[in-house]
Amino acid sequence: KGPNFLGGTERNQLKAGWDKYQAQCDILRDHHLQTWAAFTLGHDHDTFDSIKDTLDWAMHNKFCFSAFNILMPYPNTGLYERLAKEDRHLYGGKWWLHPDYKFNFCAFKPKLMAPDELTEAAWYCRSRWNTVGSIWRRMWDFKTHLSSPARLGVYLGYNPLFAKEVFKKQGMLFGLLRKDPDRRPTARHGGDTPHPGGRHAMVAEEGVRAFFQPGGGS
Repeated sequence: KGPNFLGGTERNQLKAGWDKYQAQCDILRDHHLQTWAAFTLGHDHDTFDSIKDTLDWAMHNKFCFSAFNILMPYPNTGLYERLAKEDRHLYGGKWWLHPDYKFNFCAFKPKLMAPDELTEAAWYCRSRWNTVGSIWRRMWDFKTHLSSPARLGVYLGYNPLFAKEVFKKQGMLFGLLRKDPDRRPTARHGGDTPHPGGRHAMVAEEGVRAFFQPGGGS
């Protein structure tokens, strides 16, 4: 859970004294553990600023890896049912089958943002986290990444691979050999979000269908 997770009254009550899990992060660092931090973005209290706070917090802690994932309404979950009751689904409530849905795009109506604003906010985090400059700055932690040659090797070996996958998969269309020449979200905040051309999306639609059938994901 990142700093964006607490919202509304709960966030206001804790903001003054809450250390944003810093004590827990320090314990992990004291044990030389390289952390993979995964965040969900798009909770009902989220705004662009709260999401940016989460990115800044992750950068401050120099995590080894971080994933900035848009909250997804998976079928047969409480979130999916709640959004259905509130009429907040996009793509007819079946984003995984819709021909226009793109990987890592928002599939519901957030409360405090437009859907494309949430998509852009998540891409803002991913694109900045995975730059060469970010990887270089986060490397300088002598309790974790620089605490041994092996840990440095893991950091330098996998961060470029992780970054490559993030840029490659953003905006993929589901289906066989489907192309989209302009799949990155257009930045509304800062104006400098990377916007490279599209690639082939090679996700088999039948496989996606099968996964969401009862027992298909097990």
